[in-house]
Amino acid sequence: MRRIPLLSRLRRKVATFAAMSGTLLCASSKALAGPSDITVRMHCPVLSDIAASEFEARAKVDLSSRIPRGGELEVDCDGLAAKIRWRTAGQVWLASSVPPTATSAAFVDALLVASKELVERNVRDANRGKDAKAEGEQPAPSATEVPESLSTEPESEPKGEQARQAERPRRLAKVVPMAPPSPEKPNAASAGKPGTWAVGVLAGTQAALYSASGAGIAGPKVGAYFDWGGWLTASLSGAYDYGIGAGDIASVRLANAIALFAARLGPDRVFELGAGGYAGLVFVSAPSPYQPTSQSQYSWGALVSARYAPRLSAWRLAIGPDLRIQGLRPDVAVDGVQVWRVPEVSAGFTFELGRELYSSTR
Repeated sequence: MRRIPLLSRLRRKVATFAAMSGTLLCASSKALAGPSDITVRMHCPVLSDIAASEFEARAKVDLSSRIPRGGELEVDCDGLAAKIRWRTAGQVWLASSVPPTATSAAFVDALLVASKELVERNVRDANRGKDAKAEGEQPAPSATEVPESLSTEPESEPKGEQARQAERPRRLAKVVPMAPPSPEKPNAASAGKPGTWAVGVLAGTQAALYSASGAGIAGPKVGAYFDWGGWLTASLSGAYDYGIGAGDIASVRLANAIALFAARLGPDRVFELGAGGYAGLVFVSAPSPYQPTSQSQYSWGALVSARYAPRLSAWRLAIGPDLRIQGLRPDVAVDGVQVWRVPEVSAGFTFELGRELYSSTR
């Protein structure tokens, strides 16, 4: 008869233990914030969309495992350097900075380390405030209201261990609020600063008009460009053009190397005014019995250009007119009759699309 009450009491204890365990598990699951409770705001034109999304995902997962509540993380980049700040929900901002790095991958790792240190610092400050309350001390004032004196109210004379604790100086963590990042246009970040440079490739097309009858050239071009300090762009490209307006007999092709130096002007450095030169060969062919059936001539001249060249992240678009001043003028003749000629001065038009491959900040 004693086994039944004993078994019942054992079952009630097991049920009570299971209920308490479930309550503790629910409480612990709510103790830590999830990634959805972390807000990440970035202003980093130097990073690609993929790199920025990767940093945001890694930061949310890492920070949510370290902070008991959600919060906000803001990143304001200056090239491959940055200023970051963190605020736990209902608390003040904590700020830090990331020095310049050599590569984008190292920059993302440095941002993650800096954000982790800010969150850990926030947790330490919060625990220090709880300990101060437990010992009868007032918590440290907020960053925006740091008093000149700690207290002006008389207190009763502490005794023993409390007296020694009261004699210790209070450490006030003074946090300088960082101004919110000012909005900038996407191409303004590419304007650069002294000591920065970038290398990229370009591809496009060009055309020039030689006469009112429609004679001229048109063809593709490829090359590379170099940006220095946000105010100078140099490019070296090769062009293969087809002569237009030589008639049905002669076929004219031009192969040129083009070097151009341009200054970037305007508030956002989106206008380029440049000068340079070009040199190459003109190839002429004609079917038999026309003579000569094939010939080649040297060609060179000077080039003045104006471009509208905005930057968007790592991409560069350049479009605008050219003025060509011919030095050595090719003259194409078939059977002694002139069929095509390059004028002394001609107007052209160029379209280029560039992609930055590597950049550095010293």
